[in-house]
Amino acid sequence: MLAMAAVLQATAIHPSLPLLFIGNVGEEGEGDLRGMRHIFSQAQWLDSIACNVILDGAGTDVIVAEALGSRRFEVTVRGPGGHSWSDYGIPTPSSPRPRIDSFSRANVRLVPRLPRTLVSSTVAPR
Repeated sequence: MLAMAAVLQATAIHPSLPLLFIGNVGEEGEGDLRGMRHIFSQAQWLDSIACNVILDGAGTDVIVAEALGSRRFEVTVRGPGGHSWSDYGIPTPSSPRPRIDSFSRANVRLVPRLPRTLVSSTVAPR
């Protein structure tokens, strides 16, 4: 990205629209696209960004002109449980975890092959 910015600055290339180079974080998994969400939550950028070119990955030999969308659901499980030794016999909030995982695996067959669709579940401690 910095090399692209340097080339544009060093040459006589003048884009018809202003360019904004942004490095962001928290895109995959538990990051929940927080970098891009933050950028587009800012009033100054929300209506002024006309398109995105995303540089991602370690290689430069492939251009990907598609993106993977994300729909996330948060499930909160509460219960009386506690420490496995001192609270022995009391169900803990993590007890439903195997059922949540099996729900994700079972629903893999319900999603289309195209466009490519993924189903996953993650435990995020709070």
